[in-house]
Formats: sequence, structure tokens, C-alpha cells
Amino acid sequence: MERGLYFNRLLALILLGVFLGTLFLDLSATTDSIGNYVGAMFMASVCVMLTAISATAIFAKDRREAVDKVANGLFTPAVFVTTQFLASAIYSFAVSFVFSCIFHWLTNINPNHECFVYDFLLSWVYLMLMESVLLLAIEVMKNDFLCTTFGLVFLGCCMCFSGFFRKVPDSPPWINWMCFIFPLRWAFDGFLFQIFHSQDFTVSGVTPTTLVHGDDILNLSFDLKETPSWGLWAAVFGYVLLFRCGQYLLFAYQTGKLQLPFIGKNNQ
Repeated sequence: MERGLYFNRLLALILLGVFLGTLFLDLSATTDSIGNYVGAMFMASVCVMLTAISATAIFAKDRREAVDKVANGLFTPAVFVTTQFLASAIYSFAVSFVFSCIFHWLTNINPNHECFVYDFLLSWVYLMLMESVLLLAIEVMKNDFLCTTFGLVFLGCCMCFSGFFRKVPDSPPWINWMCFIFPLRWAFDGFLFQIFHSQDFTVSGVTPTTLVHGDDILNLSFDLKETPSWGLWAAVFGYVLLFRCGQYLLFAYQTGKLQLPFIGKNNQ
């Protein structure tokens, strides 16, 4: 894997963190600002996922090199996929932390520590998710340009069927089932819960000052009650593991090395 890949991604996420942080600078906890909170969540999620798509050509190059090395017996498909996953997880973990620190400090989207940790880990999963989707696409299509296009189409579908632009129950029944397939829907529900659950909002234009709890906003505006946010995070991470398993199966099959991971003929 190219050494500069994650350094360049770090620079991109720093710039995005500063840009989004100044765009939604120091959000005020008032009911008039609810749309700004949701917009900050949406933009942060989409921008983080977009940064991963830029690495498609590098992933395709790594695969071509890995095919030759597997054919020469230097390592097995399981070793390639596992080490690639671990390296990506470690570096993505670090760059996601930097982005989340900048984004939370500038936006003050929620001063609660749990919300920061959730956003940080969700950003990490976003990067891992897009990488796993792209790597799976590379196994199918092989072409860098087609895989980049597929990544953008996948991200666009995630945005359209996330329930952000139109609530899922309001969508036609022949379409709304797709909202349950794309992972961004689950990520948004969990992130919304973390943003609003632990803070109160001032009702705008009302005297004397009246406060409304974030749980009431979640219930009335987003139809979210007692949302298992960490369970939804785990569900999104499950997509990562699913796509990585698909990558292994396709890569091992196409290299003629399909077998149980880490169990070679010499070990049987």
C-alpha cells in the first residue's frame, strides 16, 4: 500500500474538519438551530466517506500486485486481505480521531463525551465501510474508473435512502424497503440520537426562557425513541465485515486459492 495514502487522507480530513467546523461554527442549542445540527451531521458523514473514494486507483494497483505474489506463493489471499484490513483500521482510526477533534471543537455539536466518542468511531467506520465497498467492487470490475464511479453511486444511494431528505415512512412502499439495506440510514439514526439525547434546547422566540429536552426533539421531529445508538453502530460495522468477507471470497476464488483462511495445504 502506498505510504502517502493515509497521510494525504489526514491532510484532506484536517481541511474538511476546518471547513465544516467554520461552516457550522459554535452551534447554539436553540430550536431554530435544529436544521444546522442535522446539516452538520450529514455533511460530516458524507465528506468523510468521500475521502476514501480517492484511493480507488491505489487499491486496484495493490490488488494487481497481490495477485502476482499469491501466484508465486509469497502469501495467501487470507493474509493479504487480513493485513490490508488491519493496516487500514489502524491508520483510519488515527486520522478519524484528528478529524473528530477539529469538528467537535469548532461546531460544539454536543459537549457530551459519549457523543464525541461515538462520532469519532462512526467516522472511523465510515472510512472502513467505503474502503470495503471499493475493494469488493475492484474484485468484480477490476477497472479503476468503473470502481470509482461505483463508489460514488453507492454513496449517492446511501444519501438518498438514509431518510435524510425524506422520512422512511413517507416513502412509497415499493421504495422504502431500500432504506433498510443501505447502512447510512442506521448510522444517521444513531448519530442523531447521540447529538440530541444528552442536551437541552432553548425554545426560540418564547419568553420566559423555555427548555425542551433533546429526547422530545428526537420523538417529535425524527420519530426516534430509545434508539440503541451503539447497536446501530455495530450494525454499520457489520457491513464492513460482510464486504471484507466478500472481498476475500472473490479474491481467493479468482486466484485459485479458495480455502479456509490461514489453513494451507501444508498445514492440513
